Amino acid sequence: MRTPLLLAVPVVFALSLAACGSSSSPASSSAPTSSSPSPTSTVAAKWMTTDCAVGEPVPSETSELSETAGATGIRVKTIIDASVGGVLPPVVAIESDLAPATDLISIDLIVGAGDPVKPGAAVMVNYCGLGQTTRTMFDASWIRGEPLSFGLNQVIAGWTEGIPGMKPGGRRLLIIPGALAYGPNPPTSAILPNETLIFVVDLISSAK
Repeated sequence: MRTPLLLAVPVVFALSLAACGSSSSPASSSAPTSSSPSPTSTVAAKWMTTDCAVGEPVPSETSELSETAGATGIRVKTIIDASVGGVLPPVVAIESDLAPATDLISIDLIVGAGDPVKPGAAVMVNYCGLGQTTRTMFDASWIRGEPLSFGLNQVIAGWTEGIPGMKPGGRRLLIIPGALAYGPNPPTSAILPNETLIFVVDLISSAK
């Protein structure tokens, strides 16, 4: 079984970077579909779209992906399917030539319910991670077929700071600057040095 990159090289930074957060309305159905025509080849080249269920690029039908509030240049498709008992893995589109993030951005796509995650808690999650510059997925629990459990003090600082406050059943978008991710020494060539990382995280449970 492939080792999750999230835990491959635990990184804890003693940095005082301020985390800025915003929240969008929770998703209750598939993302709104635009009435605009299908994207041209120019638009397709501008976006890289990845299905976190398979880890491969899919056609960049960005007309099906609504802009995620507070995250210009990143679009996430969230579908709640009662027939499978919950939320389908997300589809993530990243626009080309985005500036690196300078602060941690945390956006609730689905709010969830129950007790929020406390700092330093142990959590069980499904997630996928993509590099903002490469616009490709480097890791996903959905590909491995099982969620991941870990303590928030065991992972990169962007997760330590970005997961608290989530509620079970919630889905959160994290945009993590390189300084709060792997910095100049990423654990794999799939992540560039100091690259901004994009994670979509589904919280299953937490315990303090």
